[in-house]
Amino acid sequence: MTLALRAQDVPHTDAHPATPVENKTTTAEPDARQILVQMIQWDRKAMGAVTPENPHGLKWEFTPTGSVNNTARGQEVVMTGIVYHAPINNQWNVIVWQLDKPGPAMQYRNVWANRQGVLWRNRPPGEAQEAMAGEGSIGFKFGGAKGEAYRYMLLSDDKKTAIYGVAVPFPIEQKQGKCRVELRLGSKDGRSLVLLGEGFPATSLVHLNVATAGKTTEQDIHTDAKGVFVTGLLPPGTDQESGTRELTFSSVAGGCSLHFSQPWGKGSYERQ
Repeated sequence: MTLALRAQDVPHTDAHPATPVENKTTTAEPDARQILVQMIQWDRKAMGAVTPENPHGLKWEFTPTGSVNNTARGQEVVMTGIVYHAPINNQWNVIVWQLDKPGPAMQYRNVWANRQGVLWRNRPPGEAQEAMAGEGSIGFKFGGAKGEAYRYMLLSDDKKTAIYGVAVPFPIEQKQGKCRVELRLGSKDGRSLVLLGEGFPATSLVHLNVATAGKTTEQDIHTDAKGVFVTGLLPPGTDQESGTRELTFSSVAGGCSLHFSQPWGKGSYERQ
């Protein structure tokens, strides 16, 4: 299997990854729709959803360290990946799904988690069980465009347990009060999107207004008992090669209104 990833054994091993809202004006290609549905499912699991393969709702979280490297291909964000409460006596495989790749691919086989949730290439001995880094630990560096996500799965060797996470080095997000909305690219041309919201009133509605190419569509998105939603937006209904979508998310209960101008189509993908 060919991977678009690179790992180096240095003191901290770095990994270098190279039910949607309907748009009423178009019908998406089946493959594009199915990929978007799979992304939505993955992102929900990464938020700690309880599933048969993850009965305790464990999460793999990626946090920027504050270190950004300038490379020939653009900026590279250094992130810490912690798999909270991962069993330390299991061997795991690391799976990654990159944007515009047909599916997930293996990055590491037979890694271990220490008590802090940091991954190591070999079983960490002694003091390394409490360490956040060290010889043989696995760290992460990511480049890409705004809104580009790297979806990760920690899969047990017997394939019975899977813990999900998502790394977004350059998030597209807006915050107002407790409310936050994030847009993630569903494809490199930005024609499809994953939409995530949190901090909204629980079990309520968020009104979404989308304007592009002179057309406007409106939808209501349901939040769950925690005031969270994860859904998707299908490609815009226009024959234009590119454009900009104006998206406005408004809490029907009041208190939050967040607006995005999102370019899509030919030439819209730009590495940071």
